[in-house]
Parts: sequence; C-alpha cells; structure tokens
Amino acid sequence: MGDKDEILDVITTFFDSGKTKNLAPLSAIQLDDPRFSSYGDVPPFDLKDYATTIALQQLRFVSISDYEHEIKNMRVDIFDNCAVVTFTIRQTE
Repeated sequence: MGDKDEILDVITTFFDSGKTKNLAPLSAIQLDDPRFSSYGDVPPFDLKDYATTIALQQLRFVSISDYEHEIKNMRVDIFDNCAVVTFTIRQTE
C-alpha cells in the first residue's frame, strides 16, 4: 500500500468508527504524544490534548445512532514528510 492509500485509510477508519461503534481504532490512528493537539469544534474552540481528544471523539460517536457518511473528492498531496488531505463529507444521523 502506498503512502496516499495509507493516509486515505486513516481518514476512512476515523469516520467508520462512528458507524461501527468500534472505537479502538481512534487511539491507534492518532499520535499519543505531548506534541499532539486537535482543534475543538465546539465552544470554547480550544486546543485539546491526546487524551481529551480521544475521550470527546468516543463520546461523540457513541451518542450518535444510525450514523452514515459518504466521503467524496478525497485528495492527498504529500510534501516531503507532510501530507495535506482534502475531501468533502456528507454525514447523516
């Protein structure tokens, strides 16, 4: 599997966790490191550490029933050791 395919697999794995309720992959696809941060998408819109991010993602996914998603127009651009992924997603609950 090439780098682009691996990256696309991580994106798909993340959203599939909401559908399957198998939350174990969430911990595996994100970096458990003090340098990790994620941007909060609800107020107070602050940066979250790894543990907080995983807990909030798990809580969000288990609280959703009948979750479906469709990922379209996925694009991966790799620059040396960095990748930028863009896509559109349709989610329904």
